[in-house]
This record gives sequence, structure tokens and C-alpha cells, in this order.
Amino acid sequence: MRLDYTQVDSIYCDECGRNFGQLSHLQVHQLIHTGEKKHHCDQCGKAFLNKDKLNRHKLTHSKRSFPCDECGKSFSNKHGLERHKRMHIGQDVYCCETCGKACPTLSALAAHEISHSTDRPHICGQCGKTFKSKGSLRTHEQVSHGNKRFQCEQCDKSFSQKHDLSVHQNLHTGTVFCCDQCGKEFSNKKNLKCHQRIHTGEKPFICDVCGTSFSQSGSLKTHKLVHSREKKHICEECGKAFGQLGNLKRHKQRHVEKPHGCGQSRRAFAMNSPSHSV
Repeated sequence: MRLDYTQVDSIYCDECGRNFGQLSHLQVHQLIHTGEKKHHCDQCGKAFLNKDKLNRHKLTHSKRSFPCDECGKSFSNKHGLERHKRMHIGQDVYCCETCGKACPTLSALAAHEISHSTDRPHICGQCGKTFKSKGSLRTHEQVSHGNKRFQCEQCDKSFSQKHDLSVHQNLHTGTVFCCDQCGKEFSNKKNLKCHQRIHTGEKPFICDVCGTSFSQSGSLKTHKLVHSREKKHICEECGKAFGQLGNLKRHKQRHVEKPHGCGQSRRAFAMNSPSHSV
């Protein structure tokens, strides 16, 4: 190894020519070329190139026992890991057609797409300002108008939400609608009926494409996004289909990085072929 100490920034790697300000940094870097793994896990014996990767691995022995094979990040449950892994391979990552932002779930994409909409249907009852989402309205109300701004004129009790005040006022008039299963109160019969489906298991909203049923109309609308995105972009290497070209491009990069296969089993391939894609 050639080392020139006349200048601090002239310490460089013989393999790739990269410069380093400190010898210790160069020595850590050179492990990439040598493949030497001298940091060992004292619980399972697995070895790593550097201490950071070892520390991430050690999390797998703690409560967060679902590690990512790609980056070492661990998760407390399998669902969280599977959702994270999709970000690595570009599989079933839902991209915004307006700006290209990738979202891990359809519900996250739907929430993001609101930012591009010009509709502002949520109106502040105090000042009339409008917002794109209910969450933005609630944040505004708490910051601008205080935590408890809806006051009952009959007993001076105050509430942070107008709906809560309406429910309370019905107590004075005797027109409150109460759930006979859990006792939760509602200001109108429609909201009570909607709530009671939680207890009865009733799912009156049915998808006309696949027949899946839902208890709330909003859940059905979110589900239908699955069918609205036809997977017409197909990988010529393995036949896997994607709803958006960007997702296909990210997937094809895996074939470039791993030319001996994409790591899918035949069963996974069959399930992901166009005939099985939604």
C-alpha cells in the first residue's frame, strides 16, 4: 500500500484511488476490497465488515426480531419488514402519477395525492379557512383557535371538536343516539348505524370487480384503487407485471445487479405473472 503523509488528504486506496483524510478511515474502507469481516456477533457468531452493521444485526436478537437482509434494519413485526422490503425491490410500491413519489401502501398514496388536488372541502367553523384534508383542518383548529373552542350555551362546557359539542347538546334535548353494545354516543342515527357494523360484522359495500365486502364506503373506495391500476408493464426477464413503468424499471435493475435470477421461486413467479395480477 502506498501512503503519502505530506498532505492529510493524499492518503488513498491502492484498489480504487479514493482519498481519505485519516489512515483509520482508509483502513475501514479497504475491508470492502479484502472482504475481511472482523466484527463478530457474540450471540450467533455472524461476522460483519464494520461495527455499524454488527450493531444493526444485534437488534435482531432483541425485541425487534425481523431484520431486512438488504440493509440490516429491523422491525418489530413481519408486516413492517415486508412493507419495507418492497421499497428495496420496487415491488408493489405505489407511485404518485403527478410527482413520482413512491408510497408503500395504497392508503398512503391516496393520502399523498390529496396534496395535488385543488379541492379544499374541509372548512373551519371559526374562521372559514378551507383545507384539503380533515387532519389539516384539525391541526389548524388546535393551533389557531385553541384546544377547546366549541362551548355549550346551556352549561358552558367546552369541546375541541364541533361534533363532540353536537353530541353533548343532544344530552340537553334528549335526542342522543346511543350504541346498545358499547354505550358510545352519536348525534344522529346515520353515524350510529355506521358504528354498529363494527359489532354486527355487517359489510354492505361490495366490490363489483372481485366481490370483496366492506363495512364502510370509504374502505371500498380505497380498495378499488387496486383494480384501477392495471398492471400492463411486464418484465421480459421474468414475466412479473407492474402498474407503473417506474416500478418496472426499479424491478429490472434487480436483474442487472443479480444476473443469475431475481430470487423468486417458481410459485412466486406464477403468482406474479400477468394472469395473476390484479
